[in-house]
Amino acid sequence: MRYPPPVDRPHGRLARERVVTVAAALIGLDYQHHHVPSWAPPADWPHKPVRSGRRGPGMDCSNFIGFVYSYALGVDLPTGVGAQSELHRSTSEGSLFSRRVQVLPAGDYDAFVATLEPADILYMHSDAGVVSHAVLWLGDCGVGGSVPLVIDSGGGGRIDANHNEIPAGVRIRPYRRTGWYARSTVYAHRIIPG
Repeated sequence: MRYPPPVDRPHGRLARERVVTVAAALIGLDYQHHHVPSWAPPADWPHKPVRSGRRGPGMDCSNFIGFVYSYALGVDLPTGVGAQSELHRSTSEGSLFSRRVQVLPAGDYDAFVATLEPADILYMHSDAGVVSHAVLWLGDCGVGGSVPLVIDSGGGGRIDANHNEIPAGVRIRPYRRTGWYARSTVYAHRIIPG
């Protein structure tokens, strides 16, 4: 679903806050392969099974990111995680996406975390080495001590640094130095310039 840009066209910090606010409003939504958060498919609709085992409202990771950016700022991002993660490679003249995307390569944990701003999009690779997940950076939100936070819609089945299963759906999660998110991050996209 594509939304028009807001009339006030926020920039910088205000645009980032708007994206984070829209994302936070979806906390608790289940994980499903949908483009629209509240859509509940009919019983006969083709369904790709997910860990929750239920049909109903929800979103997967890249649809979550795409919806949040569209609703908050009118920014149209691809909804497939592969296409979304390669966006920086397709910003040439004539491209459907004309906004400049800054790429922030992951490296040293502390240096990488220090470069990130709220609403940056981080991409993680699977065990097979291909980008398979996207999260929205929140950063240090004044809670949880020195562990920065992300928000995403995960499908479950991953174990956190404390050996607990990471719950499915839209949740705020820690971005720990030793956790799967940090170990698997390939790079980040900055859609909203400073």
